[in-house]
Amino acid sequence: MAVPFRDGSPPLPPCCPSTFLSTRSPYSDLSEETLFTNGRRPLDSTRDNVKVLKRVIPVFLTLIPYWMVYFQMESTYVLQSLHLQLPSLFGNHSPSDSIHQQTFPTAWLTMFDALMLLILIPLKDKVIDPFLIKRKLLPTALTKISLGMLFAMFSAISAGVLESQRLIHIQNNDTISQQVGNTTYIAARLAVWWQVPQYFLIGVSEIFASIPGLEFAYSEAPKSMQCAIMGLFFFFSGVGSFIGSCLLDLVSLPAIGWLNCHRDHGNINNCHMDYYFYLLAGLQCVTLLLFSSLTVWYEKGRDQSCRGCVWGGQASRTTQDEGTSR
Repeated sequence: MAVPFRDGSPPLPPCCPSTFLSTRSPYSDLSEETLFTNGRRPLDSTRDNVKVLKRVIPVFLTLIPYWMVYFQMESTYVLQSLHLQLPSLFGNHSPSDSIHQQTFPTAWLTMFDALMLLILIPLKDKVIDPFLIKRKLLPTALTKISLGMLFAMFSAISAGVLESQRLIHIQNNDTISQQVGNTTYIAARLAVWWQVPQYFLIGVSEIFASIPGLEFAYSEAPKSMQCAIMGLFFFFSGVGSFIGSCLLDLVSLPAIGWLNCHRDHGNINNCHMDYYFYLLAGLQCVTLLLFSSLTVWYEKGRDQSCRGCVWGGQASRTTQDEGTSR
């Protein structure tokens, strides 16, 4: 229910896109105090909260495959980098000149994700978004999430292609022995910098999926449920990480054998981790198609609620005019 302005002017429908620059839920600006002062009972507030959950949880569920891909940069991407040639600038040759001792932390490659955020977020906020707003082309949060899923899918494909090329070098015996810590790895003579595209793409996907996902969760929740909705958002991100780990253990079973290499300090030269990356990309592609249809359903439901809000606003204005004339 819309609340009249203090100057006595008729209330504006709070859920219409023309009213606000950002699309918000019709329940997001209603506190419990506002609801009760307008004659609503606690039961009505509970029903509104249930409606919000029914609309938000399907979106969070379709984000699970995205989180499965996203958290690969902290696991399989690092494992892949250990079997690529690390830069000699950070290492030195052993006396036998057959093993390269490396001091380059492979986890540093995850900094490309943070670097992309530091560069692209100000660029997006200060340049791209104002440009799109002026031309009324600014996409909704759900459309941004779709783009983030697309970039995550390309990141997994990039990792899979690189892994396939790495295995070709291994099969052709184009290898090098390098020591990282106390472990010696047989790495392909393929520079680790070829991983930069997959880290770059996952960083871009975070701008379009993770951040708009937070924006969507916050904007759709009524004030009484904002903490709960935000908690659900992070809960489903953890679910995605957990399912990704379970899937990794599944493909490591001897019956499948894609990553059955735990006895050899994580050596993946006789495995097919590229299949795992392609599987993640396929799951993300299917989910992207499902999410696109879900976005159409969600926006259609929002349009219907906006029409009802506009009609309700016009009816309330008519009632006020009749009362004034009397």
